[in-house]
Amino acid sequence: MDGQVRCRLRTFAIIGLIAAPAVACGPFFPSNVLDSTDERMLSAPAADFVHELSLLRPEKMPSAKAVLPAEGDGTWDNSPWSATVLARQTADADVSDLQAFLRANPAVQSEHPDLVLRLKMFRSALQQLADDRETLDGLPQEQARPAAPLPDPALLAGLPAEFELYERGALAWHTQQVGQARDAWAHILRLPENQRRYRSVWAAYMLGRSHVESDPRRAGEYFSQARDLATKGFRDSTGVAAASLGWEARAWYLQKKYAPAMELYMQQLAAGDRRAAISLRDTARAAMQLPEEELAELAQSPLAQRVLVAIVLSEHGANPRYDAQPSKNGPQRLLNAIERSRAPVAAGGDRMAWLAYQGQNFDAATRWLKLAPADSGLALFIRAKLALRAGNTTAAADLLAQAAGHFPANEEWDLPVSADIPEDKSYRPRDDAMGELAVLQLGRSRYVEALDLLLNANWWEDAAYLAERVLSTDELKSYVDRQYPKDKRGKAVRPDIRYLLARRLVRVGQWKAARDYMPAEILPKLDAYVSAIRDGRDSSRSKAQRAESLWQAARIARHDGMELMGCELYPDYTEYAGEYDQGDPRNGRAKIGQGSRLNAASADELARAQKTLPDPVKRFHYRYIAADHAWAAAELLPDGSEQTAGILNEAGSWIAARDAKAADRFYKALVQRCGKTELGKRAGQVHWFVSTGSARDGTGR
Repeated sequence: MDGQVRCRLRTFAIIGLIAAPAVACGPFFPSNVLDSTDERMLSAPAADFVHELSLLRPEKMPSAKAVLPAEGDGTWDNSPWSATVLARQTADADVSDLQAFLRANPAVQSEHPDLVLRLKMFRSALQQLADDRETLDGLPQEQARPAAPLPDPALLAGLPAEFELYERGALAWHTQQVGQARDAWAHILRLPENQRRYRSVWAAYMLGRSHVESDPRRAGEYFSQARDLATKGFRDSTGVAAASLGWEARAWYLQKKYAPAMELYMQQLAAGDRRAAISLRDTARAAMQLPEEELAELAQSPLAQRVLVAIVLSEHGANPRYDAQPSKNGPQRLLNAIERSRAPVAAGGDRMAWLAYQGQNFDAATRWLKLAPADSGLALFIRAKLALRAGNTTAAADLLAQAAGHFPANEEWDLPVSADIPEDKSYRPRDDAMGELAVLQLGRSRYVEALDLLLNANWWEDAAYLAERVLSTDELKSYVDRQYPKDKRGKAVRPDIRYLLARRLVRVGQWKAARDYMPAEILPKLDAYVSAIRDGRDSSRSKAQRAESLWQAARIARHDGMELMGCELYPDYTEYAGEYDQGDPRNGRAKIGQGSRLNAASADELARAQKTLPDPVKRFHYRYIAADHAWAAAELLPDGSEQTAGILNEAGSWIAARDAKAADRFYKALVQRCGKTELGKRAGQVHWFVSTGSARDGTGR
């Protein structure tokens, strides 16, 4: 995906059920806007479904609040959605609620001092039974075995009635005796109110759960009762009142009553339960399979219409989400359904234009834009895309600039549907608009303007290419001095671009100027390097002294060269600490330009990018500079010297693993000039460099 390696934890779910994600790994390389093809430049982005949901409100705001489990350690079995964690949350709340009851009723505690311990034992056995049955359900028949023993009901003796009844119902539930479970939980609700303050909400909730598929109407009554009880102050330590909204929504979903299902899921989301986003996603996907007549009827609901628009926008367009399930002609089908419904357009003209653009209906997009707010960044973005399609890059550039100014700087899309799933890079529409504007400015040879846009839009690799390869050193220095000078306290606003400039100045020998931009922690290394070179060139000093200084410069260049003079991108890739080589971005720019009318690199850009390559153009080029310093040091020393042999052997090993041809001169000098030394003899025997405690073999940085 445009040079980007994505690594995600993917979540697949159906409503009410969460399945385990698959984990993939790899280095995270950012996408680059300067690699954009015409197709990408002309495409509208896919929406972030969760972000679109965040703009909506249910018709009725819930009074319940979700209580989500702790995040865990990131593994599936310890994530907030796993059955294990949810069960642990319930067990912990069960014990905590009993402890609260006993604090309020010390006489019960005195009569039965081991109640908490026995409840913990019962809950542990119940969880083991549940886990074991789940395991057995997944085993082949030939591997069947007895499940874990049932929890001992005797452990419940002496528990307050509401707790004992709830646990008996839970045991019946886990052994598929639904009727007995219902009887126990219904009994709780018949107790006097002062005897059921802790388990009434749980009992009503589980009664609703037990009827979801068999009797949705009755399930809804129990869920409503659970929420009403929680509102009246009955204990709801695990937030099941909020969860009941999702289960009631599921009951409607099973009947294909998608409008009330969406309303209830939105209430669940508003209550703080982010799991509702997955349920809304799947409900909207199912609704999009309806015949157009039924889809039009559903679109009469303002909330349902907005949710449908959100799902279609998120699954079409450029770079849709990793779990997208785009339907054929989805944008156009939904446009037709909304227009056929004759209901007010709840989604707004900008999103309707976006929908039409995704469906390649550019005439409709133009019409809908007339109804969009004038200050909508999204509408301006779509107008810019239409201008690009018409070949009017001047108008497109102006519209992109306006769009960037109207998108909030902190607005992020592409967030996953669960906050515990990491994302490599969130999509910011403002950054994308600025990045595409930078592409157009670069095509006009407005290099400084393009760099400024890319830097401010967080396209670091693209900005680094311009700063390092396209702008001249003087142009870059003038830009940095003007835009990112140090403040009165000497603190850099953008240390990244200043540091890139510092290393570039070192590469061209402007050491004094480099000091003003080099990070404070690197300055001692730079000063030592420059001092060593100057001492090595000082003809007033003895050859031995000069050799020692040049050897010191060589070692600094070898071991600290990346920090002092490494190229941010090609050929050193300081950005990745030298661990990865992404090739020369100039080649990518030249290749893109061969088939693009919107993003073609000019001859001037490519010439500039070639001229600014380091000398030599080698991976880890500073090793070769270090080797040259070492060679100069060795030339000042006598033949047959162990010191000379050590320098030639170590310096040659720095580049031998990657470039045997370049290292060969060191080997030949070692055996010819120092063949009678210990190192020279050993090198002659192995016909290459000798491993010593101080020498490095040229691997790594």
